[in-house]
Amino acid sequence: MLQCLGISEVMIPRTSSRQTCRDNQPAATAEDYYRISIYNTMLDGVISYLQSRLPTETVKAFSLCNLLPCHIVKMNEADMKNCVNVLLGKYREVISAGLSDVLTDFQLQAEFEL
Repeated sequence: MLQCLGISEVMIPRTSSRQTCRDNQPAATAEDYYRISIYNTMLDGVISYLQSRLPTETVKAFSLCNLLPCHIVKMNEADMKNCVNVLLGKYREVISAGLSDVLTDFQLQAEFEL
């Protein structure tokens, strides 16, 4: 790819001991330099964006897909208990609506295992 652009090799830009307006990362190779100064910065931006778009409340709502039979069949016992705890912690009132008594963790897990 470098040959197509007419570049023989990628080099580290010159750095100084006191530089405040540009990236001045210590790196042994050009690959390390660009990984530190560009890739890590971009990855940090993507992570920050996803965290702002998907707060913990939204991520917990994704656990509702575990109610689908195709996911329940693939769960082991530890995942099943975790799913029950998350669902009851967030949606206990909705799940137990219309029932005469309060739905317990054991009852919900028993329903999943059927």
